[in-house]
Amino acid sequence: MRLLDRYVFMEALAPFAFGMAAFNGILFASDPLRKAIVVFVENHVPVQEAVLLLLYRVPIIMAMTFPMAMLLGTLLGVGRLSSDNEAAAMFAGGASVHRLLVPVWVLGLLISAVAFGLTSDLSHKPWLPRTRCSSASASAQRRSPSRPSSCGTPKRAPWSN
Repeated sequence: MRLLDRYVFMEALAPFAFGMAAFNGILFASDPLRKAIVVFVENHVPVQEAVLLLLYRVPIIMAMTFPMAMLLGTLLGVGRLSSDNEAAAMFAGGASVHRLLVPVWVLGLLISAVAFGLTSDLSHKPWLPRTRCSSASASAQRRSPSRPSSCGTPKRAPWSN
């Protein structure tokens, strides 16, 4: 990785990190947190379980804020390069627009991979169904698939819509 690539990468990464912190704070402290606190207080939920349930919301909120933070990071990073005439100096030095944006594209691909991992793996694990079905009822379901079974239906969070 060239020095110019690292420089542009870091110029986009710093506003991205700020955007993640800001957007996560805003989304986490807004309506879902208020609803969850009301449910916890009304049902006398212990503090440890309440904190654990709120932490289960973090991957879902992070997956929602990745695109917004990446857009903010790209706009602020490239905008700063342009406003300080650093982009003009890079173009005068022989760098093309496409070559200048390669680090931003790489950062976008990395963020997309992390967001995919969060949405496909982490955010659904707390609500996976616990299979309490016996092997006899599971084999009966395989023989007669037209009969509906409650075995293996996923549980939903009490505050999700």
